[in-house]
Amino acid sequence: MKIYLEAGVGFQSGTDAYGNEITGSSNTELTVKYLQEYLNNQSDIRDRKTEVITTSNAATVLETMQPEDIFLTVHLNYYRQSQGVGLRGFYRSSRKLNSEKCKALAITVTKALHDHTDVYYHGVFNEQRNNKPQLEPILSTKATAALVEVGFNDDFKTKSQSEMLHKNLAEGLGKGLVRHINAIR
Repeated sequence: MKIYLEAGVGFQSGTDAYGNEITGSSNTELTVKYLQEYLNNQSDIRDRKTEVITTSNAATVLETMQPEDIFLTVHLNYYRQSQGVGLRGFYRSSRKLNSEKCKALAITVTKALHDHTDVYYHGVFNEQRNNKPQLEPILSTKATAALVEVGFNDDFKTKSQSEMLHKNLAEGLGKGLVRHINAIR
């Protein structure tokens, strides 16, 4: 099994599924880097000889992913209205390819991140709820896949560059991935 982690670029502008205005996104490469480090330090991951791969462009590796692999893409977006602030998970609902596993991954990872950070939890949705192009990677792979979005207020942009924030998000995501992997053993 391999775990693919994508530093998603998120929305540059537009609206989310609820009509909340997105004013930009943060680079998540630092979050994904810390997430990879966290996972590589977990005995549950090392003992299973699980390879953790990071990418900033999942399109280049989607074809190599297998159904037993896990693919997680992480997005940090900024909202003008406070209604957009919080956690959302998205998963593929297509019955062809392990949709129940995708839903379980999205739920487990977002709930673990919520427990770790106490950021407002909006829930988990399938691609039919938010059919944006940013969801394309989780729709195009055979792997068990989910997208996690963390929304911040627009005025939080400078604070969100903090290394501590990225480490905190990575640890919460990592706890969720480890829980998911232990549950599917």
